[in-house]
Amino acid sequence: MACPVEETYDPTSITKGWFATAASSAWLAGPGSISYAETEGASFSGTFSVGWTFSASAVWASVSTEYNVSLTASTTYSKQWTYTKTVPDGKTARAVVHKRGAKYTFNKHRINTNCSTSSSYNGSGSHPYRANSLSEYCIALDTFPATDFQATTGGCTDH
Repeated sequence: MACPVEETYDPTSITKGWFATAASSAWLAGPGSISYAETEGASFSGTFSVGWTFSASAVWASVSTEYNVSLTASTTYSKQWTYTKTVPDGKTARAVVHKRGAKYTFNKHRINTNCSTSSSYNGSGSHPYRANSLSEYCIALDTFPATDFQATTGGCTDH
């Protein structure tokens, strides 16, 4: 008798933080101030790094259950972004709108039709949180070279 194929996903780690979006100022060599006021969408699209087939929605459900977060493929928030940031002497920086999200790792376990089991290891993902209100975004100074992710469980800060 054949076994029904069943796949489960096992989240193994998570790092919560803030992803840089494409909404950013030009780089400025300090000392000086960056003043920015522009209406644009702050967008972030997540990615997976996996060498085997998988179900994104099943991975997100497992990560959500294990770590109490809700992830999505991408988000955009459009508004008039207005800010002033001071770049210190000797630094080159830009101001960037960041979106809250997480980087995580996971494994896949499969029961095959012949009732054998197999596992695939070391999948990873980087995705924004599903919540998409203004409180899920922040503006921070990003010192050269560019930083795409700031790991923190608190608010985002200049870095």
